[in-house]
Amino acid sequence: MFTEKGLHPKVAYTSPSIEIVRCMVGQKQGFSILVSRPSTKVTYDGQTLAYVEIDDEMESSTLIMAYLKVNQPTKPARLFMDYCRQANLDYIES
Repeated sequence: MFTEKGLHPKVAYTSPSIEIVRCMVGQKQGFSILVSRPSTKVTYDGQTLAYVEIDDEMESSTLIMAYLKVNQPTKPARLFMDYCRQANLDYIES
C-alpha cells in the first residue's frame, strides 16, 4: 500500500500478532494499518485505541484458496468457496 503511493515508512517494530501490535500502538510506540477491525478499541493492557478509516482509491487484493486433492476441503471451507462463487467474485477452479 505504501509502495503504491511512493511512501517509505520507517518500520521500527514488526509482529505477526495483531494483539501485540495493538498493545504497541496503545503504548504510543507508533501506528499500524490492519485489514480487519477488532471488536474492541481496548487493548489487552487496558489502553484505548482510535480507529481511522482510510478513504483512498487502492487496488483490490487477491485471496487464493488451495487444497490438495487428497485432502478435500472442510465443510466451512466448501461453504466459503460456494459463497465466493455465488457473489460473482473472481474464482478459478482447477
